[in-house]
Amino acid sequence: MQPQPSARSADPSGSLIVALSDIHIGDGGPTCWYQPDVHEPALLTIIDWVTDRADDVRELVLLGDVVDLWTYPFGQRPPTFLEIAAANPTIFGPDGAIARALDALDGNVVWVGGNHDMGIDPADAATVVSPGGHRLRLLSDLEYQPLAPDPRVLMSHGHTNTLFNAVDPLSPWDELPSGHFVTRAVAEHWHRNLEPGQSVADLPGQGAPNGLDLSGLATAFARVGADGSGVVGLLFDYLLGSLDVGEEDEILMPDGSIATLADGRAAYGDVWSRWAEAHGGGSRGEIEALRATWGDAMEELAWFAQSDAFRTNADIVVMGHTHGAVSDLDNSSVRYLNAGFECPSAADAAEKPITFAVVDVSGEEVSGSVWAVVDHDGRLECEPTTAPTEAIVTAGAMDFSCYLELDNRAGTSDLRLESAEVSRGQFVHPPPTSIAAGARARIWVKDDLGPFGSAAIITYSRTSLTGAEEVVRFDIACPTGVARNRCDASVDFVARSGEEDWGRTHEVRWLGHPLFVRAELG
Repeated sequence: MQPQPSARSADPSGSLIVALSDIHIGDGGPTCWYQPDVHEPALLTIIDWVTDRADDVRELVLLGDVVDLWTYPFGQRPPTFLEIAAANPTIFGPDGAIARALDALDGNVVWVGGNHDMGIDPADAATVVSPGGHRLRLLSDLEYQPLAPDPRVLMSHGHTNTLFNAVDPLSPWDELPSGHFVTRAVAEHWHRNLEPGQSVADLPGQGAPNGLDLSGLATAFARVGADGSGVVGLLFDYLLGSLDVGEEDEILMPDGSIATLADGRAAYGDVWSRWAEAHGGGSRGEIEALRATWGDAMEELAWFAQSDAFRTNADIVVMGHTHGAVSDLDNSSVRYLNAGFECPSAADAAEKPITFAVVDVSGEEVSGSVWAVVDHDGRLECEPTTAPTEAIVTAGAMDFSCYLELDNRAGTSDLRLESAEVSRGQFVHPPPTSIAAGARARIWVKDDLGPFGSAAIITYSRTSLTGAEEVVRFDIACPTGVARNRCDASVDFVARSGEEDWGRTHEVRWLGHPLFVRAELG
């Protein structure tokens, strides 16, 4: 999947890209996570903060799950975007907050789709028109590079990496994934159990992000077979055991059809095997399916953020989906921000603030931070805030990868791959067949489970200014235990081990993990 290029109507002068994710605006029903009386003041504060700083803001990115087509009880057909917009004129109306932002930013407001707003099309979004004639743009791609063709910033909602929430092309219900049934079941449970006048925004744990704690599934997944055939059944059993719903209860789907949890169990029964096959098959595919399942159950996207950055050559990746703000990756060569969410329940407000992400592209190296809406004696203001970091490996595990960055942006000759041999571990992102002059590539050799670490030999060739053929060779290793880290190379490089600073040219510190190597090949 190639990221969507920038859709800017004009070349803006500002240096800030602001990302809001997981607003979840609905029709205001009691099972909707977003309740205008609870959440609208903070949302308006953020958008007003953006418009007040229009000279500094390059673009406002609505990063998925802007509206919600899932959080509705079984007997209600989820509303359309037009119905949601009509119910929320302060946000979507011709004089609403989005319209003000469109005019203030000369149309530079884009919407990247998520899972809860799956099914909305660009024509729906374009019905939001500002007084100045700018229209809200829903992008056709689920990845977005706002500086394209410059790849340094990559934005996506994040759901495409998760087993239960990614688009399912074989779903009988317009590509809706099994996660739709999870949310509908939670909504139906609360529809049956809320007190009169109460909404889910009054309850702890709602909208954070499932309204149902799925972490208990993480250990239960160990009971399924190696082929993952029991994963979806386990999920639906978990719903039935946790919620006041029945397997044969009728669910009115967005397309007007009727389905049940039993139908969902049958329709998604092979989603694990399909995911594994689509991601390489065999043991590697099974690992990827497990990782995608873990990402849903534990609400962690760090691995995928780093992987997406390597795949697209991004320096910083911004996501949402998990409803948990993240400020960076632990011990990585790339950055990850999670924008958090805009719909915490009132009961959770103290521990789960309303947050968004701000990326600054003014310098050669992009930077980013998480901001929050803070209440100062009844006055809401936007301020930078602290947010946790995440590791790409499971808590308690260690990363003995080798990360190799080959920077040919100042080069005069393309690099041509001659050989790539892994003696320990495997390539997560293998060496590309060529690295063009003016480009760069990141290579990731990941250790397998066990006591060996990772090691590889990678060889490229290039043509010198004199016309001679030159070899560019790297012999890299990040072993476990007290064995020595290694990088033997035919060109200059710098390296660092673990959290140490970069060393001198050709210096490799013996211990520490993972191993990072960078070579400028100009």
